[in-house]
Order: sequence, then C-alpha cells, then structure tokens
Amino acid sequence: MDIDLQESVFQFTSRELAVKREQLTLNTCLSHDLRIAGDDGYDFMVAFRDEYKVDLTDFSLEFYFGSESGCFFPLAPFIYLYWWLFKPEQLKQPRITIQDLVNAANTKKWQERSENLA
Repeated sequence: MDIDLQESVFQFTSRELAVKREQLTLNTCLSHDLRIAGDDGYDFMVAFRDEYKVDLTDFSLEFYFGSESGCFFPLAPFIYLYWWLFKPEQLKQPRITIQDLVNAANTKKWQERSENLA
C-alpha cells in the first residue's frame, strides 16, 4: 500500500470533514465515528470521487449514509420499535472506514465488502 496515498486520503478526509488529522485512523468510520449522514455523505463522496478519480458506479449513498432528516422526537421510540420489530435487517447500516477510502483510491473503483456491516 502506498503510504503517500494513505496520508493523502487522511488529509483529504480531514480537510473535507473539518476534523483534525490526529483524530483519524484507518478504522475511523464516516457514519458512526464522524456522524456523516445524508447530504453530507453525498457531498463527501462526490468530492472523494473527483479528487481520486474513483468509479462509484456500484456505490449506493442511501445504503451507507441513510437520511439526514430527523423525526418528531416524542415519536422516536415508537419508530425505532417499528423498525426493530419489522425491519431489523435495515438497522444494520454498513460502514465506510478510512481504509475503505484508501482501497478505493488505490484501485480507482468502489468495492462492496460484506464485512463492512455494523
């Protein structure tokens, strides 16, 4: 693995998401650790695609980042209960780590991994 490419992805992520480079590791998860969701995830991945010329044809934004929209707070427990009872497989949101970004930048193509599920 090209160390310069790895550091470049760290610097890119730090700059785009306004986080300190020291906070990022190869295992840092965009959605869970950095709380990137919805439109922010879209903007980040478009910038990533443009910066590293990565083919994101197989990338599904909703699959990784969900929606930014919230819900009426008093209804939140009932909505969660509904999802838990009737759609538990959708509670497992796949994760994108910095390592996934480095791999994609290296191969110039987004690769789905079954083990990136939460």
